[in-house]
Amino acid sequence: MGAAVASEAAAPAATGSTAAASSSQRERSDVADLQKQLLQERSPGLPRNNSWSGTENRESMSPELAASRRLREPGGFRRGFLQAQAINQGLQAEDLPQTWSQRLIDTLAATNFQVESHVYGLNLSDDEDAQPIRHGASNLSIAFLIFKGNCGCAILYMPRGWMHGGLILASIVVPLIGFASIWCALLLLKVRLTTESHAGYGDLMNNALGPKGRAASNLFIVLLQLGICCTYFIVASKLLQTTLLPKAPLELLIVGMTVFMVPLVAVRKVASLWPLSLAGTALVILGLLIVGTLEVQAVVEESPELTLMNWSQLLVCVGQACFMFEGIGLILPTYDASKKPEDFPWIYVLVQTGTLAVVCAIGVLGYLAFGSDVSNLILLNFPQSIAVFLVRFAFMLQVWCSFPLQFLPATRLLETFFFTPVSDPPLMRKAAKTAFRALVVVLLAGVAVLGASKLDNFVSLIGALCGVPLAFVFPAVAHYILVKECLWSDVLLVAFGIALTVVVTGVNVAAFF
Repeated sequence: MGAAVASEAAAPAATGSTAAASSSQRERSDVADLQKQLLQERSPGLPRNNSWSGTENRESMSPELAASRRLREPGGFRRGFLQAQAINQGLQAEDLPQTWSQRLIDTLAATNFQVESHVYGLNLSDDEDAQPIRHGASNLSIAFLIFKGNCGCAILYMPRGWMHGGLILASIVVPLIGFASIWCALLLLKVRLTTESHAGYGDLMNNALGPKGRAASNLFIVLLQLGICCTYFIVASKLLQTTLLPKAPLELLIVGMTVFMVPLVAVRKVASLWPLSLAGTALVILGLLIVGTLEVQAVVEESPELTLMNWSQLLVCVGQACFMFEGIGLILPTYDASKKPEDFPWIYVLVQTGTLAVVCAIGVLGYLAFGSDVSNLILLNFPQSIAVFLVRFAFMLQVWCSFPLQFLPATRLLETFFFTPVSDPPLMRKAAKTAFRALVVVLLAGVAVLGASKLDNFVSLIGALCGVPLAFVFPAVAHYILVKECLWSDVLLVAFGIALTVVVTGVNVAAFF
């Protein structure tokens, strides 16, 4: 009984102490909340993107997670096995081939970005510090880049080139010009070896001829790249007209094409364009396969009258063949990206010979199929069908995908006269550069309208006036001055290139009057 009374007496005391403790905890909690609130008010707020959990960066923070994800990719187990086997044999991780650590598409994308962001040795990344090209591209990647840079929609003009030159004469002249351009490219590589570091096209001409040499080469680079862009306007508009809008005037379509081109040239980072570049290459390869098949079918079904030698229009054919030099700007950056530069010459010769064979095959088959009725774009000769629709649409997309990469080298050189490089450009400066590029696109559309009526002569004019100096004259001059080897052949190449430029340019300019 006494214990019960004592227990009952102690209960209120315990309750009182519990309440006091609870009150004390609430006070401390309130004080802590107040201190936390004051601290938050005094300290600057963190941006939202810095206060996230960082789950998107888990791969960079966890090598094990990154390795696990790579294993789940297609071919991941094979690459992982090769890596583990090589490391067990004593090889260092940095000595392993790049293809053992990433997918083929990633390897091509990285190499493609490095090369195309340094066309002619220029830094095309807008308002960014120039970054040198890293060695490491495999021979297969180098071969792909060489083919990609020299195999575009220009092949579609070549059947018409065979019509201008005649079956036999064009079959002799076009390969000769092709092999001469390969020889001059090898001369350019020898000139590149006279410098220890990465050097662009303009740098080599500056070493050989001084600032005037750099200025002259930059001028022809601008003319060639802008000329290619003009032909892209015409090709895309013609294909759009025959595919979707047969009743629309060609001139109106060319002007309307600027609506699609301006957003592409406003892109600030070349890295954003690599998907378009790879997509364009895939479309070209697919399109050429279909074109070759359609030409073979047409040759079997048709037997048009053919001209074996057409001396009167041979120079137009020569200019069209020279237009194939649109990949000259990728030689130096592709060489600099190679893991084995000593293998580059034979890879270049092999791939360019194969590309030349494709050009000749498309040209000969197209002329054999349609004779004097061959169109200035071989795709326009094929009858309407699903396959023809797809290949026309594919080449139209390829032109759209390739336009900004052809446009950027020229506009970057032009922008140096109006804009100085800055690391963090303000919004108004970005808007001014976008407006400048849009203005250039509009001017190109105007030139394309003028050249569309005589596409053959327009293409031949660009090839002779802009392509020949870059492919023949400048490499031979630089080789003559800096390497001093086989001087007589350099002199002949310079004389041949200058004569070709003057004569073919004059013939094509006269055709417009």
